[in-house]
Amino acid sequence: MLTPTSLNSNAKNPVSLAMALGLHPLDRVMISSQAVLRECRILSSSEAGRLIDLPFWYFQLVTAEGELLLRSPGGHAVRISPLDVCDVIKGKPIKVMAMPLSTWIARSKLPLEDRQQQRPGPDCYAPASVLHAHKDRWGRCSYYVRFDCPELNAPSDGTTRHAPLCDEDHRELPKRTRRTAMPVTSWPNGAAWSADHGVEHASATVRRDTRDFFTAALQGQASVATELASKDAIEMRHRTRLANRTQPGSMTS
Repeated sequence: MLTPTSLNSNAKNPVSLAMALGLHPLDRVMISSQAVLRECRILSSSEAGRLIDLPFWYFQLVTAEGELLLRSPGGHAVRISPLDVCDVIKGKPIKVMAMPLSTWIARSKLPLEDRQQQRPGPDCYAPASVLHAHKDRWGRCSYYVRFDCPELNAPSDGTTRHAPLCDEDHRELPKRTRRTAMPVTSWPNGAAWSADHGVEHASATVRRDTRDFFTAALQGQASVATELASKDAIEMRHRTRLANRTQPGSMTS
């Protein structure tokens, strides 16, 4: 029987359904959890009982219990069952070089003068993915990460680890720290409740591609219809429209 924790509970090594979804940090997940929707209504000051669109939240990690840890654009965290996932929009992972906790502790034990004179070298950092950020009242950013090496991470109990970044990432990442890229906590928090940016544009693109496909098919343009149905549909759509503008009596807009 399919359960939130395993795909086959009788197998020697059952597969977690949450892991089987293949989610990566900062993928956007549409949630149907009634508990989360109630929080949406309360925290967004919506009218009680009012129907709202299902929100997209940022995926963070899979907990030890097989739940998904998600965060809203403003950083509010919830755990949900993988059965509450309706849709997924693949995100753009943000890779950085971050300092593991063990390295930070070792450096913190050095005298202040030694720490100031000896800047951390490349060996003090490890590859990681940004999960979410915090921005203080002066606009200074700090980041919570998930290291590529599992041994460097905090236990999967819903906690994530704050980590200093290498100089280059520390200098460049604040330019990309916005809620359309990752969850960002700040005060005051005026974030949208759903990370649904670009969804309507993508839907409109699909509708246009579908219209162009059927138009080409009805006009007997088999090769154009075939290419519109392929993975190169977006590029072909622009080429088709350009070509049709030069043909009198074209039905394609």
